Amino acid sequence: MVDPTFTDIRGKQYETVDSRVRRFRADHPTDAITTEVVHIDDASVLCKATVMIDGNLVATGVAEEMRGSSNINQTSAVENCETSAVGRALGFAGYDAAGSIASADEVARAISQQPSSQSGNSPSPAPRQVISSGGGGGDVLPEGTRTVTLAGPVEKEDIKKKDGTGTFAKFKFQSTCGYWFETMKKDVANKIEMARRDEKDVSFEHDAGAYKSHKIKPWTVEAVEPGEPAEEPESKPDAEAVLGQPIPF
Repeated sequence: MVDPTFTDIRGKQYETVDSRVRRFRADHPTDAITTEVVHIDDASVLCKATVMIDGNLVATGVAEEMRGSSNINQTSAVENCETSAVGRALGFAGYDAAGSIASADEVARAISQQPSSQSGNSPSPAPRQVISSGGGGGDVLPEGTRTVTLAGPVEKEDIKKKDGTGTFAKFKFQSTCGYWFETMKKDVANKIEMARRDEKDVSFEHDAGAYKSHKIKPWTVEAVEPGEPAEEPESKPDAEAVLGQPIPF
């Protein structure tokens, strides 16, 4: 029998993925944990893990990682995603000695990807302007920082190059008040769409409107909870506040 290994995170114990794997191997040396990459592109990776015992499917687990969301995902998003999927599959198979499907690795990674504190020397960003109602009607806005609620999914538009050599993609979405925003970056579009599916608003900076649309500055995009107060500096939470947030799984 192999004893589980735990990691303490904010006063709660979580079992590590390698602990779950070692315990599974000790209990079922001839059985299998299989993995597959369900989806992969330049923006994200989705993996699925399956636990088989005596030839029977016992449990599955899935995980998704966004490329560039952390230092490790810039180089090893696939490996990172596979480990998370294995940890969740084993958790569903009963290897959850701490009483949590999420492993210590998964929880620690989720916390590390939340906004961290900034140095006190950083200038305060421009005040956030919330747009959730009113008559945009497709008009243009001056350059600024805004929080919007999406009126629908992010749309992809293929545009022909002027030299006729092919096409390039533009991603756009409409806010609930009628204003349109766009980005050329697929990973940013995916991040915005994920926020919409999670029923969150999106905060970002954008250029002055042109042709009834506004170009997003991709490095400023952030998913936020609906109804956050307007006209407050968009300051990052300190480390204590970040670690104190509940884990979303």
